[in-house]
Amino acid sequence: MRAGSRAVAAALTVLAVGLAATALWRLARARETPQAEQLRSQLRALGYTHDVTEEIDATQKGVVLHDAARASPGVNVYCSVRSDRVRFLDMEGRELHGIALQDPGEGADCMLEPYGGRQFLALAWPTLTLLDFDSRVVWRSVEGQHHDVAVDAQGAIWTLLQHDGDLRARGHVLPIVDHTLARLDATGTVVWTLPLSELFADAVRPRRLARAARILRTQGRASRTYAALSDVFHFNTVEVLDRDVAVARRGDVLLCARELDLVAVVDPVKRAIVWSWGPGQLDRPHHPSFLPNGNLLVFDNGARRGWSRILEVEPASGAVVWQYVGRPPETFFSPVRGSVQALPNGNALVTESTRGRVFEVTRDGAVVWSFLNPEFEGGARRQIYRMQRVPLDRYAAWAGAPGRRP
Repeated sequence: MRAGSRAVAAALTVLAVGLAATALWRLARARETPQAEQLRSQLRALGYTHDVTEEIDATQKGVVLHDAARASPGVNVYCSVRSDRVRFLDMEGRELHGIALQDPGEGADCMLEPYGGRQFLALAWPTLTLLDFDSRVVWRSVEGQHHDVAVDAQGAIWTLLQHDGDLRARGHVLPIVDHTLARLDATGTVVWTLPLSELFADAVRPRRLARAARILRTQGRASRTYAALSDVFHFNTVEVLDRDVAVARRGDVLLCARELDLVAVVDPVKRAIVWSWGPGQLDRPHHPSFLPNGNLLVFDNGARRGWSRILEVEPASGAVVWQYVGRPPETFFSPVRGSVQALPNGNALVTESTRGRVFEVTRDGAVVWSFLNPEFEGGARRQIYRMQRVPLDRYAAWAGAPGRRP
């Protein structure tokens, strides 16, 4: 496929996925109303009701590569998009344990975050659930939680809430899909909020604002085109800093806004942006995190260019100090979603979401572990939002067998 054709295809994919994501959000809000079936029909027409993936090789599944000498040991935790089960796998792909989810949610952001002891926070938009290793539910909170959840040093829970809102920027007042940074207490009660449109309204590109205003005027708010345009931020990451770094301080919050090509740090006390980077460098990014050396690791989707990359960036200067690109570049591509986790041995665990693939890559670009989702639906491999690898001793503590190595 020529480069121009790939770019057009990538753009169409982004538009379709954006429409689908917005429709899924509306579906969750309308699931018990007469509009629900109409929204489901729209999703079926777009082909995103099951979130199946572009196929690599249907005959391959599970762990297809494991270089034990160079891969970082641990237990791999993941769930397929809109799945009712979180799976714990050893390095050979054998399932060690599973946690059942009562509600797989309407979104594509199924993930699990350790909370303390043998408890976990399960996020599946629009719900956040606290449950234990044996799938017993402690509480459920349905506030439009989406994409990410983090726990700070004091045990407070941080997440993103999605809701209707109005954007006031450059003379425009537009109805949008808005996002709020929220802190929850141990009971799941929202105790603090920061509407992110208050901080990031001026970062929305003038051309997008003008186009949204024109479509709203000529086609109306209910049109598919406006539905996609109204998701002007699409925040997808929350990380609470546990230490000072060059551009931020302990307790600040790292965010990522896909539609702004932006990663940013917010001071929740001052309710202000203290650092940001990305426009002109990133292309619809996901899942940034700060490394022990103070640099930033981020999944740069490359939805417009047609291939993804992993970047390590020196945040004070914006210099790229390391990157991973597929060989050739288009062999690694997730136009939406995607994640990257820094591993203890210096490798990176990469979730190529839309292909249902996870791989571990070394600093010199060698793939030393590779996993293909064995779950299929409609004849295609199911997507994975995010896989995380946890240390062996941590899993052993959860499983109640200290010292046992899977």
